[in-house]
Amino acid sequence: KVIIWAHSGRGKSTLLKVIMGFQHLSSGSVTVDNLELNIDTIDKIRDKIAYLPQSINFRNQTIKNIIDSIFSFKNAFRVK
Repeated sequence: KVIIWAHSGRGKSTLLKVIMGFQHLSSGSVTVDNLELNIDTIDKIRDKIAYLPQSINFRNQTIKNIIDSIFSFKNAFRVK
């Protein structure tokens, strides 16, 4: 499990959007667990990542509880 923390404007959201395949790079490539990000591997890569957007409502929970909860989910459905 990894938490990415930095001050505002440092590229955290952009980095995660690129890793998740929501935003494309103008050059270079992304590799996650030896899988290069492409149309054939995007589902496998997304299965390895939990992404919390900036606008999430934490509802007075601890970060640890939220992260533990997210990683306990199973893939119930997939929108294609």
